[in-house]
Amino acid sequence: MTVIRKRKKINKKTRKSTTISYEAFVHGIEQRGFDIFCVGSRQIKVDTTDFSKIDTEELLTQIKTWKRGE
Repeated sequence: MTVIRKRKKINKKTRKSTTISYEAFVHGIEQRGFDIFCVGSRQIKVDTTDFSKIDTEELLTQIKTWKRGE
């Protein structure tokens, strides 16, 4: 069965802004627990503000070390 739904047209002039502040965005992420990801008790914190600054080799070394149980 195919369901076809009509899209509502939004008047750009009357549309409310959905932009939120950075602080509100971070607060929402922290409130839902998305800021922390742990496997067991192991956690690697990675600053993803600038992906070009992530040392992927070091990150992979840490993961491999944990995988070996060291």
